[in-house]
Amino acid sequence: MELEILGRQNPWWVKKEALLGDFYIREFEEASLKWYPAYIGSVNTEEDAVHVVFGPRQVGKTTSFRLMMRALIESRGIAPRRVLYFNCEEAAPSTSQRLADIIRAYISWIRADSDERVHIFLDEATSIRDWEKGIKILAEEGKLRGVTLFATGSHMMGMRRGAERLPGRRGSGLDIPLFPLTFREYLLAVREDLKSALPPFQGWNKKILKASLEEVSLSSELIAPLLDSYLKTGGFPRSINQFHAFTHLRPDIYKIYRDAFLGDMQRIGRKESIFREIMQWLLVRRENPFEWTDIARETYAGTHPTVREYLEDAESCFIIDIFYRIGGGGKPFRTPRSPKKVYFRDPFIFHSLRAWALGYPDPCAACEEFFKDSSYYGYMVESLVASHLRRKCGENIFFFREEKEIDFAIFEGQKNAALLEVKYQARVNPENAKMLKKHGGGIMLTRNTFASHENVLLAPAAYFLALL
Repeated sequence: MELEILGRQNPWWVKKEALLGDFYIREFEEASLKWYPAYIGSVNTEEDAVHVVFGPRQVGKTTSFRLMMRALIESRGIAPRRVLYFNCEEAAPSTSQRLADIIRAYISWIRADSDERVHIFLDEATSIRDWEKGIKILAEEGKLRGVTLFATGSHMMGMRRGAERLPGRRGSGLDIPLFPLTFREYLLAVREDLKSALPPFQGWNKKILKASLEEVSLSSELIAPLLDSYLKTGGFPRSINQFHAFTHLRPDIYKIYRDAFLGDMQRIGRKESIFREIMQWLLVRRENPFEWTDIARETYAGTHPTVREYLEDAESCFIIDIFYRIGGGGKPFRTPRSPKKVYFRDPFIFHSLRAWALGYPDPCAACEEFFKDSSYYGYMVESLVASHLRRKCGENIFFFREEKEIDFAIFEGQKNAALLEVKYQARVNPENAKMLKKHGGGIMLTRNTFASHENVLLAPAAYFLALL
C-alpha cells in the first residue's frame, strides 16, 4: 500500500521523462523570470542531515524541490527511484507514526539491492501534527543512515518546534528560509545589468553606507520605476512573472495567494470570519502603534487575548510582522504590554488580503486605486522597509517612542547599531529629523532627498532597499 501511494507521487520512477513534464518544472521553464533560490546550489546533498525549508505558501518551495530533484537525476546521474518526493498534505498520513511507516517502507524497498545514498523530499511536513516524531523514530532505528532529507512547511512555529526536536540538529545551517524576493533580489532578477552596479550592504556606519548609496544612485533611472512595480507584485515569482508578461495582474492570481494564506490560518484552527474582521481593522485604520484592546473593542473578535493569538498566528504563517516598543532604558527587549506595530510581510500579501477583507471584486483595480493616494504609498514603503529590516536584522529590531516616535531601533547584540525613520514625502524639513538628532543621529529614508544634515543621513528609500 505504501509503495502504491508513493508511486502516484513519483511517476518518474517508471518513466524518467515524467519529471521534465512535471507542472512545476514546466511552469518554471516557461516563466520569463527564473529565480533559483540560493540554497539549491549551496546545500550539501551528500551528508546525513535533515534540512528544514520554511516560508509562506506559494513562494516556490515545491518548485525548488523539483529543481533539486531534476539536478540530482539529470546532472548527477542518481537513479530516479533513489529520489523520493512525498507531499504530506495530499497523501495526508494521519499521524507521525504513519509518516514513519511510509518512509520506512520506501527505504526498505529501495535498499533491497543497494546501499547508495537516498534523497527524500517531504513537502508541507507541518500538515502532520508532531511530524518530527516520525523522523526521530526512523533515526533511532538507524533508517536515516545514507539519507539526505528535506522538509518544508508554511507555519513558522510548527517548523521551528519540529526542527528543535529533530535528531542530530547542528545549528542554523540546516534551517533554510525561503521568502519572497527582496527588492534587491527583484532588481537583480529583472535587470541583470544591475548586478555589477549594486554594492552589498556593509553595515550601519553612516560614512560607508552613504558611499554605497551614492553608488546605487548612479542607477536611479532604472531603480525608481521598478520600486513602483515591486510595490504591486511583491516578491512572489508567480505574481512577478504575470505582471511582466501582461503589465497587469489577473484576479485569479490574487485568489491563489489569498486562499493559500487563509488556508494556513484555518488549518491551525482560526476562523475566517474573525480573521477577516481583524484584517479589516488593520487595513482601514492603518494605525501604528496600537493596543490589542483597540481591535477587541472595535470588532467582534472577542477579547484582546484572542486578537493577540490571531495576529501572532498570522505572523507565524509569514503574513505579517509584529514590532514591539523597545524596553525601558533603551535595552533590546520587548515590552509586550506596550503598543505594537504591525506590517505586512510583502506587498502582494497586503493587496491580496486587502481585496478580500474589504470586498473589492477586482483586486487589480483596488491596487491601482490604492496608490492614487500618496499617503498610502508612504504607508506601503514603510511596510516594505519594516519587512526588509526584519529579514536582515532578525528579531533584534524595535520601535522607539518618547514625545515622538522613531520608526526603527536596530540592535546588534546589546548595542544600538542604528536608528531609522521613514519619511516618504516630497519635501523633508529639519523638524522631521528632530528626534533622530536628539538621540545621536540616524538614517532618514525619503522619497528623493539625498543629503547629510549634522548627524543624520537622508537617502531615498529605493536606494536603501536596493542595498539590503
